[in-house]
Amino acid sequence: GNIHKLNAKFHNIKDEHNKIIGNFFLIQDKTQDEQILQYERYLTNHDTLTGLYNKYYFFDRAQNYLQKNNSGEYLLVSIKLANHGFLTEVFGKYMIDNFIIKLSKEISSKFESKSVYGRIGEDNFAILIQKEKFDIDDFNNYSKELSTISEDKFFPTRILTGIYEVEDIQTPISVMCDRANIAISELKNNPKEKIGYYTLEIKNRNKFEQSIISDFPKALSQNQFKIFIQPQFSKEKK
Repeated sequence: GNIHKLNAKFHNIKDEHNKIIGNFFLIQDKTQDEQILQYERYLTNHDTLTGLYNKYYFFDRAQNYLQKNNSGEYLLVSIKLANHGFLTEVFGKYMIDNFIIKLSKEISSKFESKSVYGRIGEDNFAILIQKEKFDIDDFNNYSKELSTISEDKFFPTRILTGIYEVEDIQTPISVMCDRANIAISELKNNPKEKIGYYTLEIKNRNKFEQSIISDFPKALSQNQFKIFIQPQFSKEKK
């Protein structure tokens, strides 16, 4: 049956001489208040469209999961629907939201018992999973199942996947997601590929770019930048 939460307080009954002549319980049904509190807590931690963990709660749960299960190798897998904005313009928000819900259900059904997952952006999901439990062939098949927007809309979709192999469990989950998404960004120049890995080459390139950016203030203060003005017209006005 239904579970009710009751708040019971014990009271004494006294006569005019302050002598106890009886007792009673004052019972209040707090079930609805508790349900409202639980729902508000749920909304704080979950995505309202899909019911999956939202971004910040996913970060927290995934980090906690790594701390408690620090043996073995892990992958941070990011999944994105390519051209989300364009698809929303063409088919409307309602239809694309339904596709996002469909995608979230596929993720839940395939990874529910062996990973932590959530929706971390409008068109972006993330999964933390043990490397040995991640089947790339099964993952490819699941992507094919979601190859069109809907049964009556045969417009092809492109679901992109970025994979980051966790090197240090102390690395913030947000950083791991960024790296998996960098792997996805590498796929934009190769439309035939749908799965990308955060490789050593990408890592070294990003490290170099970050070092250049971090040196900007020092270079500016030391006048290491030189300005070259390129004329747009020749003296013949060409």
